[in-house]
Amino acid sequence: MAQARVVLITSGIYPLTIGGKEKQTLFLAKELALRGVEVTVLSAITSKKSLWQRIFGVDCYLAAKGKKGFTASLYCALKWLGFLCKNRGDFNIVIARQAYSAALVACVIKLIFRKKIIIMPTAALEFINLNRSFFGKARIAVISRCADLFISISGDITREMKRNNIDGARIAEIPNGVDSEEFAPAPKEEKPRMKIQLGLREGFYFIYCGRMEEIKGVSFLLEAWRLLSKDLPDCRLLLCGSGSKEKELRNLARDLGIGSSADFLGGRQNIADYLKVSDVFVLPSLHEGSSNALLEAMSCALPVIATAVGGTPGIISDGNNGIATPARDVVILAQKMSLLYFDEALRLRLGEAARETVLKWRKQG
Repeated sequence: MAQARVVLITSGIYPLTIGGKEKQTLFLAKELALRGVEVTVLSAITSKKSLWQRIFGVDCYLAAKGKKGFTASLYCALKWLGFLCKNRGDFNIVIARQAYSAALVACVIKLIFRKKIIIMPTAALEFINLNRSFFGKARIAVISRCADLFISISGDITREMKRNNIDGARIAEIPNGVDSEEFAPAPKEEKPRMKIQLGLREGFYFIYCGRMEEIKGVSFLLEAWRLLSKDLPDCRLLLCGSGSKEKELRNLARDLGIGSSADFLGGRQNIADYLKVSDVFVLPSLHEGSSNALLEAMSCALPVIATAVGGTPGIISDGNNGIATPARDVVILAQKMSLLYFDEALRLRLGEAARETVLKWRKQG
């Protein structure tokens, strides 16, 4: 049997160390490499010149994309296609990390060179969005016909694919993975020193990690924090991440009068360190696939509060390994945050169960 030589295509933008989709692509590449698979990652960079980079031991070809928009995406897809055609003898499998342009590029390569292709949607929302237009529906039909295998990271993605007439026999359900050694709980006695190194003072920390985009529901978290923070003066809210809504969310925090207790940290490479010194993780998303940030927090044995959307109900069993809340409900979110603040025994139990969940998945993977 020929050795597997894989090209992973992700529409994520450099740097690939920030964002769930990007980090999962690198994680998958590293795991494949450990199993003796030759792996190259194709991604994008917002510049006029394409380039090679080695990121965490993975060879990455970053196609020049320029600014955002349809033209930029088309230009990037053509760059990917040119690379794959030129290097067609160097791989035998293409994995596309989304059902959008990456998947179409993979389909073209399948039709021209008869390569095996695997499609890995990152959220059920991809199919919902595609179904809103004639061309989107046509794209689903193309990838459904061309793909040799679909990998689903959550039950809701599996259900959405089946609703779009993708044969269940071609769907493998494999949850996202986490480096459980990097994202491991810190000893209690080490936390004060770690907080000093991160420039944080003593106190109780709620933390959110993720993109600053409307879909992530951060505005609802800020509203909940307004209700909660005035009664918990020793608490702070850490917000790690960047995005198109960051400035708007900073202004909202100021307008709500919580600017002094809500710290916007921007995009951070050392997310694990911030998780390890925090006390509760909160994910207020309006839509999700299988949240990488949620799994990282669970791996650090943090008690988690997450909205029951997308693939999250397949990860969080309410009251067992975390707390599930309805999306957009500010009052309930504040109540659950308060519950975990006052109940240390519950925090410990949920955190231990969360870590066990991730380790179980890791062992099965």
